Amino acid sequence: MNFTCYDCEEFLSDNVLFPVSLAPNKPIFNVGDTIYLRVDENSLLSLENNNMTYDNSSNSFLFNLSIYELKNNKEEGFEAREKFNFISLTGNASVFNPNYNYINLSTICNAEKCLIEVGLIPSEKGNFLFILESSYIESTDGCESIYLIPEKFELEGSKNVDLLTDLNINQLKIGYNTYQDLESRENFYFFSVQ
Repeated sequence: MNFTCYDCEEFLSDNVLFPVSLAPNKPIFNVGDTIYLRVDENSLLSLENNNMTYDNSSNSFLFNLSIYELKNNKEEGFEAREKFNFISLTGNASVFNPNYNYINLSTICNAEKCLIEVGLIPSEKGNFLFILESSYIESTDGCESIYLIPEKFELEGSKNVDLLTDLNINQLKIGYNTYQDLESRENFYFFSVQ
């Protein structure tokens, strides 16, 4: 069995936190409305632990958006990616594997900015949850690994957590994880579609 060992003078492993703006922010959308997600970050990414910057101008970076349906008195999220259509305005939104419940979002980066803007269009009525999920950048030589953390939705106004009260949901099981303190999770966004 052969193993490849990278000959790195230094190994860089760190985190990049970035916000994702969502507009419009409202508690109720209609079927066919467009919900816009946007990232507009400097291509020199600020590393959280090393107080350094990472030049990402020649790469894109990827993160994921999971979509779940919430049901009255059910403390479980139900996969709902297929209940939304999406359009890429800048960057790329795609589904790499139809067996997974997320949309892959990939920025376009140049010397100044890393950008993505996508529109998500609900095709069915219901109560929903968007969750921003992490990804990473790894250099081809294996000497750099940057964990990308879309830490929060940037919103004008509240996160629509009143929906949880309306649905009588105090905690939420998603896959193998159970989430409590749902109101404090900045990478969660709750809304209804009528």
